[in-house]
Amino acid sequence: MFIDILKSELKPAMGCTEPIAIAYCAAKVKDVLGMIPDELEIKVSGNIIKNVKSVKVPNTGGKVGIGVAAAIGIVAGDSTKELEVIANSDETAVFELEYYLRNNKITITPANTDHTLYIDITGRKNGEYARVIIADAHTNIYYIEKNKEKKTFQTKLFNYIDEKELTDPEVYNKVGIDRRLFSKIRSNKDYHPSKETVILLGLALKLTEDEIEDLLESASYSLPKNTT
Repeated sequence: MFIDILKSELKPAMGCTEPIAIAYCAAKVKDVLGMIPDELEIKVSGNIIKNVKSVKVPNTGGKVGIGVAAAIGIVAGDSTKELEVIANSDETAVFELEYYLRNNKITITPANTDHTLYIDITGRKNGEYARVIIADAHTNIYYIEKNKEKKTFQTKLFNYIDEKELTDPEVYNKVGIDRRLFSKIRSNKDYHPSKETVILLGLALKLTEDEIEDLLESASYSLPKNTT
């Protein structure tokens, strides 16, 4: 089953659609939160930063950048339309966009991830938060979270390793994971591994399907549901 999942992973499609993917992710955050957030935390992969930072975002009056793409998704986005999320943005929306950018906090940082296409947006307001992650494809939502505290992938992985009484080399050598990659996972609690890496580690630890799904969830992934 897991080999089939690894083979079926989508390859990212890059291009001018990326600002729209950011807007879509932000619009979804707004929907999950149930209100317009007054703070946005945006983590994106290096290629997203490179390809979006100087790109004009459609229907924003010529504005550019990651923060603009997220903000227009917040003030004018319709997540049900996916890649047409800001198709209905008009002059009023541009005015609201400018107001939002002036009066709300938006932070943008590089994500620690193996993914080429990765967008992770958290919106906050009144003590509540919502988080949405898109990865590998422009409308591929991997994870949604609201007002939830959860153990990190790093914590769960090394708990499993301790339970199995294994050493780090025994784990990464078993499935051919590079020692330097494993060291990143060990030393950086915010490191975000690829889905393939998570599954390989689960197989190395001889975890059950439920345990692998638990490990995947801690890294903001999920297994496809069996509909047969």
